[in-house]
Amino acid sequence: MRILHVASGDLWAGAENQLYLLAGAQASDAETVVTVVLMNDGILADRLRHAGIHVVVVDERSHSVAQTVRAVARLIKQRRIDIVHTHRAKENLVGALAVLLSGRGASLRTAHGSPERPTSDYSMRERIIGVVDRFVGRYLQACVVAVSSELQDRLSAFYPASHLQTVANGIAELHDQQIFRHRASDETLVLACIGRLVSVKRFDVSIAAFHAARQMLRQPVELWVVGDGPLLSHLKEQATQLGIAGHVRFLGFVENIPALLADVDLLLVPSDHEGMPMVVLEAMRQRVLVIAHAVGGLPEVLDSGRAGILLPTQDPVSWANAIRDSARIEPRRVMLSEAERRVHDRFSISATAAAYRSIYSRLAKSER
Repeated sequence: MRILHVASGDLWAGAENQLYLLAGAQASDAETVVTVVLMNDGILADRLRHAGIHVVVVDERSHSVAQTVRAVARLIKQRRIDIVHTHRAKENLVGALAVLLSGRGASLRTAHGSPERPTSDYSMRERIIGVVDRFVGRYLQACVVAVSSELQDRLSAFYPASHLQTVANGIAELHDQQIFRHRASDETLVLACIGRLVSVKRFDVSIAAFHAARQMLRQPVELWVVGDGPLLSHLKEQATQLGIAGHVRFLGFVENIPALLADVDLLLVPSDHEGMPMVVLEAMRQRVLVIAHAVGGLPEVLDSGRAGILLPTQDPVSWANAIRDSARIEPRRVMLSEAERRVHDRFSISATAAAYRSIYSRLAKSER
């Protein structure tokens, strides 16, 4: 089988990490040929090349959408592609149109997160993009894959049930990692929030909860804010106003998250919504306790609270109480053991690749 992934590659986040792992797992199959088209060079492209995966960059800064579609269509013909797998709105459109233009293959997409609902501050351009993307998914692509059952339920508002599948994200086996070594001491409780510094991640809740928790705990505690984005200055100002700037470390973008997690005690995930965040799976694998807002795919990943702490609210005081309570040794040990077991049993990249292989085979047969 010949697979072509189409993605942006403009940043490195959970969806990019999952694509990298999936492509690697697929390429390890002797009967599968994997090619990845990216609209930007960068970390994802570099990692894929290093893994021996064929990467073609069609730079979106120098190519129009029409030029990109033609370039991808030529590639589909040249490499005799059977499946075109797309990973974001622009790439969904490019991949679907390229399949039509080339006259071969089947196209599907992965929805890595919840579809945005139009709000009062939604621009007309964003509304149009949303409408076009849903049209493409329903009429020009053969399947829409959600990364959690909760996300599939959300997507059922836009697509018929027969058009939807769920395939959970997966992670690879953990190899030896260099410890990050940013903690002040082994006695310090290290909390972390990791991701793009954008409003949906609600890192403001993490900072407020950390401020409240410091007043409850009897041990040194730090908060690491890991990532970059437009809210960096706002979050730094929040920490300063709360008088905790000296205890909040803004580490910026960190490429090796597993190495960082080796030095973290608690991962805070207060997001407004999530699909199936890779950083949560990585934390569970490394026995880092996760405290998360009970939204999106998080209850599914954390087994309804048996493999991590789920909170129904984003109230910082409730989060501070959960941070304080997490210091209890025996319940924490049981929860961490369950988290590690669950990731090993349910969220391996080999299982994810096998599930996609089944979908690809069905779609390829229907094209004959």
